[in-house]
Amino acid sequence: MPWSGPRQVNMKRKGLLAAFLLGLIFGVALGPCTFAYMAPMLGVTFKLAATNFLYGALLLLPTASDIAR
Repeated sequence: MPWSGPRQVNMKRKGLLAAFLLGLIFGVALGPCTFAYMAPMLGVTFKLAATNFLYGALLLLPTASDIAR
């Protein structure tokens, strides 16, 4: 099976705006699915960050890096 790139299928690249809009749509659609998991964890992290900012930031760093991946 030969590789079919965008030029062979006559796809047009839309650019950064299309990529941003697609990410925004997926973010809005998947946001409610992650809320039940993130809300308690963010509540604990923000409560700890109020007393010890560095500790709260270190707790949030692995989750933020996993989401950004």
